[in-house]
Amino acid sequence: MGHNEIITLVIIIIIILFVILFSSFVFHLSLLVGNQETPRN
Repeated sequence: MGHNEIITLVIIIIIILFVILFSSFVFHLSLLVGNQETPRN
């Protein structure tokens, strides 16, 4: 029961939150790009 378990738990939570925020950001960005007339790659 050391600090390593708490640190790994916090790192896992931060990674999960970052993945959720990044996926939602990419989803909204794809919606914005899809609404535009000019397609870009």
